[in-house]
Amino acid sequence: PAGECFLVEHQYPLAHRHGALALERGVALTHVTRQVLAHAAGGAFDPAHAVFLDTETTGLAGGTGTYAFLVGLGFLDGDRFVVQQLFMRHPRDEPALLQALSAILGRFPAWITFNGKAFDGPLLATRFRCVSRTPLPAPTHHLDLLPLARRLWRSRLRSCALGALERALLGVSRATDIPSWQIPEAYFAYVRRGEVARLPAIFAHNAADILSMAALLGYLDDVFREPQRYAGRLDPVGGVRLLQRAGLQRDAAAWGRGVLAALPIDEQRQLRWELAVLCQRLGALAEAAAHWRCLAQSGGPWAILALEALAKHY
Repeated sequence: PAGECFLVEHQYPLAHRHGALALERGVALTHVTRQVLAHAAGGAFDPAHAVFLDTETTGLAGGTGTYAFLVGLGFLDGDRFVVQQLFMRHPRDEPALLQALSAILGRFPAWITFNGKAFDGPLLATRFRCVSRTPLPAPTHHLDLLPLARRLWRSRLRSCALGALERALLGVSRATDIPSWQIPEAYFAYVRRGEVARLPAIFAHNAADILSMAALLGYLDDVFREPQRYAGRLDPVGGVRLLQRAGLQRDAAAWGRGVLAALPIDEQRQLRWELAVLCQRLGALAEAAAHWRCLAQSGGPWAILALEALAKHY
C-alpha cells in the first residue's frame, strides 16, 4: 500500500560454510551458550526464532538526516537460512521499505545485531517516527553481539569490529569488499547520477555481515564447549564473568579450569585469582586456597594479594 521497494533474497542450506563454520552451528547451541545469550539478550533466547538485522546507511551520525537505504535480514526457514535485503532505490521508496520491514520484523520476537542497540535500532526507530508515524516493531529480546565480543576478545585483538572478528576468528576473507566508509558515497552516486557499478558490492557486504553474525554464534558455542582449544585466543577472565553473570557459577568454574590448564604460566595469574574468588563463593575453599598458594609463589603484586587472601582463609 505504501508503494514499492526492491527486494533481494538468497537462500542457503544450513550446511553452507561461511569461513570455517557451517551456518547450522549457529542454531544447534548448547544449554550453556543459550543461557549466556539469554542473559545478554534480556530473556529466553532461541536463534531459530530470531532475525539477524544489519543496515547500510547514508552516514554514521544518526539523526533525522540519515537514511537506512539497505536493510538486511537473516532468519531460519525450515532447513534453509534466508537472507532478505530491502533496498531503497530513491528516498521516495522509504515508506514502502519501512512497511515491508515492519511486516518481517513482526514475525520474530528476538533480534540479533552487531552494535544494533547503539546504532541500527535507534536509527530505524527514528525513520519510523519521521516517515511512517508508527513505532518500530520492538523485539521482546535483543541480542547485541558487540558487547559479548568485547568481553571475550578486547584484550586479544586490536579491534572487535565485525570485519576484524571475521578475519581473526571465522576465517572469512572479503577480497572484493567495499570499505564501509565508501558505502554512503556509492549510494549517493547511484541516486544522483545512476551509477550502479558499486551497488553489487554493497549488497554483498551487507549479506556477508548477516552471515558473519550467524557464524559468530556458532563460534561462541565452540568457545564455551571447548575451553582448552580456545584458551590462547580470548580473554579467559571475560569468559568466566560472562558465565557467572548468566547464573552459571559452576559452569564458569569448570570452564575456567579448562582454560587454565591450557594457558602458559605467565598468563595464568589473573584467571587464577578470578577462579579463587569464584571457588570461595561456591564454598570450594580448598580449591580456592590452592589457587592462592600458586599465586603466592609466583611473586609480584598477585603474590601480595594472594598472601592476604590466604591469611584471611586460615
